[in-house]
Amino acid sequence: MLESLAARTQRHDDSNGPSFVIAGVSLRRWSRLAVAVVLGACRGRTPAVPTVDWKAGPGAPAEAAALLVLDQDGMASLVCLPAGRHVRLPFPAVALSRILDVRWKGEPMVAGWASVPDNPEQSSGELVLLSPHREPRAVAKGVRTARFSPDGSALAYEVADLRKDGASVAPSMSYVLELATGKLTELGAFADPLWEVDSNHLRATRLRTASEEREAAPGHWTSLRARWDRESGMVSADGRGSAQIPAPTGTAVAWSADQQTAHAPSHCVVRLGRTGMVPHSIVGPFCMGRADDRSVRWSPDGKWLAFPRESPLRDPKSRGFIIDVVSVEGGRFPALSALYARVNPEQLAIATAPGSVWFDWSPSGRFLAMHDGASDLRVYAFEAQGIAFLGKGQRPLWSPGGAYLFVMASPSQDAAVVEASVLPGVAPTAPIKIGRVRDARWLPAQACANEL
Repeated sequence: MLESLAARTQRHDDSNGPSFVIAGVSLRRWSRLAVAVVLGACRGRTPAVPTVDWKAGPGAPAEAAALLVLDQDGMASLVCLPAGRHVRLPFPAVALSRILDVRWKGEPMVAGWASVPDNPEQSSGELVLLSPHREPRAVAKGVRTARFSPDGSALAYEVADLRKDGASVAPSMSYVLELATGKLTELGAFADPLWEVDSNHLRATRLRTASEEREAAPGHWTSLRARWDRESGMVSADGRGSAQIPAPTGTAVAWSADQQTAHAPSHCVVRLGRTGMVPHSIVGPFCMGRADDRSVRWSPDGKWLAFPRESPLRDPKSRGFIIDVVSVEGGRFPALSALYARVNPEQLAIATAPGSVWFDWSPSGRFLAMHDGASDLRVYAFEAQGIAFLGKGQRPLWSPGGAYLFVMASPSQDAAVVEASVLPGVAPTAPIKIGRVRDARWLPAQACANEL
């Protein structure tokens, strides 16, 4: 039975530690262990094994792609694929500890945290903007998140005074920087500002200020779902709640009716659409009221939402958690339902601790890559109705054309720099080794064509 073979393979992986090639495992072992396509019970016969692969077909041209990476020193460069050629970007010599966002308008601009001068692997929390042939622009200190508008003309960022445990000492404050003019707009006590696709509106959680806290009656709101209009500068409230995540296309929004909190309950409800008439059970940081659009991820067409949830099977072998993909109009993704009908329940199980879940959809929507809380990396293939298990890894990112999957090794002891690779398909396809990096983002292939 295929599921028995997959189970034996999984036990072999678990007993020998990480099997992912970028963690130092040989290609031969990668080919043997890192990928297992699993199907459900065969009911007396062995079904045909589907092909789970994103590799380009015979004769198809290789995708040209540009990967922006921070090397182990925090310096930015490009990796040009498929050749794997490294190009040093003409950025100022400023070391970054993390990329917060990138934009492309004929040339790249990077928003990131500057490194501490005497400790390059530690973040200073200072937001800086880097672009070719220009002096770095220091924007603000104590920045938690930063996002460019979809049209690349503005930057929204959140400043938070955080304790060591990550809890806020005071309500977060958010700002919008107009990149062409340098105009700065203060939005007030906003958390998790995320742009709508039109670049003219921001979704955020409006937090109660200290004065409002003193004046409010016990049990009243502490957070509201807010929407800021860039043209008028006005803020409107859609009611109590938090964690608004707008879709990348269309008008759909995922959100919570709960208040933002420092402690997550075991599960909560995510609501889809402006009225929230489509509720679904969810687990993870979202239940704290945080708009984490990696653990709750819209598909590129804005029709489907992926997130972790409690397993309805209540099978102790399944660890109690699976992924779900649902529509803003109600109902589960039919392709996911078909996949789940064929896969052994034990193979559906994901972990939600000690880390968090990360999703990334392929541009076509045919594949969903993810790492779970135990850094188990897998790819769900909806057309093939199979799952590729890729061993240990983190932060998978699909290239713009969907031919490559960038992955980082699972860090040991919170290491800031780890080995990274690009996978042009599943094993036995040889990975493209990138080297030791801190962070990476895809850019349009034009970035390599221009050679800046």
